[in-house]
Amino acid sequence: MVTTEQAKAILAASVKTERYCIRIELHKVDNEAPVYRRLHEAMERAGYVRVVYGNSSTDNIQLPHATYWKEAKKSINDIETEVNGIVLALHSEGSTVLVIKVAETRLTKHPATATKR
Repeated sequence: MVTTEQAKAILAASVKTERYCIRIELHKVDNEAPVYRRLHEAMERAGYVRVVYGNSSTDNIQLPHATYWKEAKKSINDIETEVNGIVLALHSEGSTVLVIKVAETRLTKHPATATKR
């Protein structure tokens, strides 16, 4: 017979790591407002990053302002709840939170080329 702890371990092992992209807009403040710095710090403490890492350091890409990436064994509902909790603890003037579960990614970097005149 399987114990409760063993069942939990089996279930946890079978849960797939998912990738999420999160965009947050805080209403009634500009991008340089101190609340955004506090948001970035809180999101980082919760395991969200602002860089998507490629196969090498030259493949890394910095995400746009207030856009985050997280890989976790959590559902999209769990991520949404977690992010909303962070946002609401920091800002009460209204906000928009977009959570996207990413199925597949592709990254192509195009080097600068000389323009012909």
